[in-house]
Amino acid sequence: MAESVLIKFGLAKGRELDDELIAEIKHNDSIAKALSIALNFLSHSLHTVKQVKQKMSEKEVSESIQDEVVAQLYEQKYIDDLNYAQHYVSTKKLLVLRDPMLSRWI
Repeated sequence: MAESVLIKFGLAKGRELDDELIAEIKHNDSIAKALSIALNFLSHSLHTVKQVKQKMSEKEVSESIQDEVVAQLYEQKYIDDLNYAQHYVSTKKLLVLRDPMLSRWI
């Protein structure tokens, strides 16, 4: 169980939980785990929404949870496909300027 979920719901040993609360806790824990996977993936470099979703799929995260996590990441500006594309193009341009022979491979 993610620490953030324990804190959010004030979970402690001996506390009684009803079925509705258990379902909500499980859902929030799934989101916290998927968010951790996505943030770890994004910590290495910029990635597209598709790449982040693909990484979460590899870790068997459901599509509905993926959509919630991507929405959070987009809102917090951790992912932005337009920004990714702009950085990708500028990086390729720099590589070609440094070594014109690369232009036939790019």
